[in-house]
Amino acid sequence: MPVEHFGCDADKAFLTVACHERPGHIQRIGNDVGPIDEWLGGLAPDSVLAVEATGTCHQVLLERAFRHSLTIYLLNPRDVRHYAESLRRRAKTDRVDAQVIARYVAREKDNLRPYVPPSAAPATWPAKRTTCGLTCRPRPPRRACRSCSGAAPRSCKISPV
Repeated sequence: MPVEHFGCDADKAFLTVACHERPGHIQRIGNDVGPIDEWLGGLAPDSVLAVEATGTCHQVLLERAFRHSLTIYLLNPRDVRHYAESLRRRAKTDRVDAQVIARYVAREKDNLRPYVPPSAAPATWPAKRTTCGLTCRPRPPRRACRSCSGAAPRSCKISPV
């Protein structure tokens, strides 16, 4: 069976799903764990999914697809909009967006990176919890001087930056 590429347009209540290999086949799925798991369970293991980053509406789908070991791509909405404009798609509906996303991932997946949740990604810097409850990663420390790679100011012949 050939690989199927699905484009998902997410909003608070529903996911609008289009399959690139089945033109005109559009599904609306509830944006909750139960309906998403049921739909993902019916997909072939080598299916490819893509969704636009839309606030928090896409997060349940990302989490559930990752747990089902499916390849999913999180797309920048600006990239998808420019792609749609290049196809001369002027209508901005959930159905059209899902079809454009499906086509985009089918043709451009070799140039995209699959989504990996932050908990599974390797951390290069330790996470720090802020007072508002968000987790952030601090910037790497700056060097004291560009010419001596951070040596003590006394040994540096150029003043520190």
